[in-house]
Amino acid sequence: MKRYLFILLFCHSIILLAGCAPKPVIIDKPLTELIQPETSPQRAASLRLTEDGKAYLQSGNLIKASEALEKAITIDTSNPYAYYYFARLRSEKGEYKQSLGLLSKAEILFKDNQFWLSNVYSLIGRNHESLFQYNDAQKKYEQALKLNEENIEAREGMERIGR
Repeated sequence: MKRYLFILLFCHSIILLAGCAPKPVIIDKPLTELIQPETSPQRAASLRLTEDGKAYLQSGNLIKASEALEKAITIDTSNPYAYYYFARLRSEKGEYKQSLGLLSKAEILFKDNQFWLSNVYSLIGRNHESLFQYNDAQKKYEQALKLNEENIEAREGMERIGR
């Protein structure tokens, strides 16, 4: 009987703890899911091109990614995702100052979206870190974590700069 009770309590504890586990944050939802019937044709085209650019970026095809993201921005200059991914591309190419310029535009456009604003701040932090501006990097990583404490890039950045 004791054994049965122990097993029952053990299983019950596992079930309770599983409910307390942090929920995974889905980062890479396709941007095309943002397209609704009321979405303007320009925004829809820009989001599709941004999704293409994101895929090219992830596969390492920086030339095609650049072409798609530049077109996305040309079609819809208020598409924050295009600025963000174009900034990520510039950062990967070592063009940190150009990346920061694109991120300042993305920051304005994402002002009401905490999740994406956190991603912007962590990428700004990474650019500052690459430019050896560690105090600025720390501030941006901290801002990113205030908005989204599950931002892995910001947490890893804080660990790298040792603060």
